[in-house]
Amino acid sequence: MIAVPPKYTTQKCSGRGTLVRKSLSLRTHSCPTCGLVLDRDQNAAVGIREAGLAQATRQGVWDPTRECVLQRGTVGHTGT
Repeated sequence: MIAVPPKYTTQKCSGRGTLVRKSLSLRTHSCPTCGLVLDRDQNAAVGIREAGLAQATRQGVWDPTRECVLQRGTVGHTGT
């Protein structure tokens, strides 16, 4: 699991990264820069996924060319 900072995830366009400010009551993301139109939560989910994969790539645990995990750990394991 990779932690992604949640700040601006519903406002940052998952298409181009443009910050599209909107009120909480607006449920549709519509980017004036690239024209992407998605549900606000779907846009956030795509952006969070991409941010997580980018971070995993930088950490060397994800290979985007092979789309596979490079290292596996034991979830919840704290010692011997």
